[in-house]
Amino acid sequence: MDNNTKNIRRQLKADLGYNARQVSVKAERGNLTFTVRAAAVDMDQVQDFANRYESISRCEMTGEILSGGNTFITVQQTAEVQTTLVAPYADAIRAAIATQEVSTYGTAISGLENAYIWRLDFNTYQLTVTDAIFGARDTYIKADSEHSLLCGVTYLGLSYIAQRKEVADSAAQREENEADEVVDYEELAIQKLEDEGCTRSDAQGIVQAEQMKAAALRQERCDAKVKEMDEEQEKRDEEIAAAQRRADAVRDEVIKYSDMEIRAQRALVNDLLSSNPKDIIGGNAFIADALRALAEMISQ
Repeated sequence: MDNNTKNIRRQLKADLGYNARQVSVKAERGNLTFTVRAAAVDMDQVQDFANRYESISRCEMTGEILSGGNTFITVQQTAEVQTTLVAPYADAIRAAIATQEVSTYGTAISGLENAYIWRLDFNTYQLTVTDAIFGARDTYIKADSEHSLLCGVTYLGLSYIAQRKEVADSAAQREENEADEVVDYEELAIQKLEDEGCTRSDAQGIVQAEQMKAAALRQERCDAKVKEMDEEQEKRDEEIAAAQRRADAVRDEVIKYSDMEIRAQRALVNDLLSSNPKDIIGGNAFIADALRALAEMISQ
């Protein structure tokens, strides 16, 4: 890959339409740095473009990076661009951090859909984004300054929102394509029956009947699968109950044995105490008192 910055800028202009005033490229000691200088530039596009020029040699055995001949990539924004991008969300992020409402995920950030922030300590924060597509996604941000915190929260929040939109759009497109395929199949089946001499209304009725039959068959298979899963669950539940009964039996035996041991110890101590104190280890009153204390402990 040609790492001449002049050629890279020319290719960047051709592929993405960004000129040097919007995205600058600098090469220094095996590093290529792409600096975004305009807020309208799509960082993800620039990152994808820059990744094409990354080249890292690694040891096949250990995976360690080999020295020499490597090209590392850095994509960054100027402070001015970061400030511009963060501005619409800065006040909402500050307010969320200051509020610190007690909830499941933290404090909601106005303007960043389903995004919550929680301060863990003086410079560490947890950003959580929740939805039905990804569930709850936690990211920990360690920020040494308010500027880095605002940039991190804004970038991650917007990135997650973009990902959700992309997945949702993709799912909607798949549903639309599947619907088109169903319509196309129905029309082809109707046309085939018409070619065989059926009227269009009869052909439509035949196709709809076949579809209903196929749907009933799918439902029957689904019901059979559900029944099979229920039976497996009942079997697992019975195995768990049997294991619990065995555990309870073992526990009862242990308790029974322990009670027998305690009764035997109590009887032994009582026998000793009922004898003449002089016969208890030479009439040692201290030992007799200790035995009485032990008897009280056992009786408890």
